[in-house]
Amino acid sequence: MSRCSSRLRAALAAAALLASAAGAQDSVPAGPAKPTRLFSSDSVFSITIATDLKKYMSTRDSTAPWLSGKLIAGSDTLVIGLRPRGHYRRKSSTCSFPPVSVKFGKDVKGTEFAKQKKLKLVTTCWPGTADYEGYIPQEYMLYRVYNLITPISFRARYVHVTYLDPAHPDRAPIVTTAFFVEDQGDVASRNMGKLVKAQNAGRDDFDADALANLTLFEYMIGNTDLSFAAEHNVRFVQTGQFPPTVSPVPYDFDWSGVVGARYAKPDPSLPIHSVKERVWMGFCYTQDQLAPTIARFNAQREAITALYTNNPLLDPKAAEATLAYFADFWTTLNDPKKMSKAIHQHCSG
Repeated sequence: MSRCSSRLRAALAAAALLASAAGAQDSVPAGPAKPTRLFSSDSVFSITIATDLKKYMSTRDSTAPWLSGKLIAGSDTLVIGLRPRGHYRRKSSTCSFPPVSVKFGKDVKGTEFAKQKKLKLVTTCWPGTADYEGYIPQEYMLYRVYNLITPISFRARYVHVTYLDPAHPDRAPIVTTAFFVEDQGDVASRNMGKLVKAQNAGRDDFDADALANLTLFEYMIGNTDLSFAAEHNVRFVQTGQFPPTVSPVPYDFDWSGVVGARYAKPDPSLPIHSVKERVWMGFCYTQDQLAPTIARFNAQREAITALYTNNPLLDPKAAEATLAYFADFWTTLNDPKKMSKAIHQHCSG
């Protein structure tokens, strides 16, 4: 996370004042927007994506022209565009099937994808390989966990997906699972906010509760793949007008220790040798400062555990391993000495 000091709050306040005076259209909404239809439910449904798979899988350029295709969901057939996205998982040396960005057309009205324009589809890295297939539901569940902690979070929607290649009928369909990640603008709208840039933000620029939520959550799941300075795997939502506050919103948890992806390795600069080792990746806190956040997490402990109990999406051994990983977190969280030691070994500011 960024540990830079800045004048971001003053700049945001000035920007808000100018926007108000000018009647700017991108000012903070007066009320929360409802979730779009796709992200209003946690039910799992099936889709089929038909495109030139051979061309898609051989294209690793995230700026390449959109590849035409169709998305079929129930009785609806939508015209879509697809192209690879991401960074590490887009490399052919990492994944045979790169992550997908889906662009929708104007035919989404009245369908499950109403009001969607472009979405991330988190896909399996190596279709048909058991452990890689297992990473998808494990990562998806972490979005559900963070939704329990705070509404200022990305929602996700799990799908069974079949990829067809009409251009190459001899190619076998790819049958797997995936999940869509909510549009970042919709996250902001649901929380009466708007997206802002915050690369140079310091601690005082952020909403204190939101910053503590994110920091403790990333520690809980053992995730160090986050950078405020680079806006890597985090977006920033400004809420309020005078003064405005900024909430960091995390996403992309495949490198977390709880998922334990085969390709995930910690940054060499960190004092850990495996992503499964937790390390505090944020600012320093006293026990009193963190007490409300600890209470918030403890209040959701049973609900978080329930997500992993008899969950049909998860392999039972993976669910058991996750709860064991979380059990170690709960032990540390509720032991003031252990928690203080965990924070102050690597915190800053």
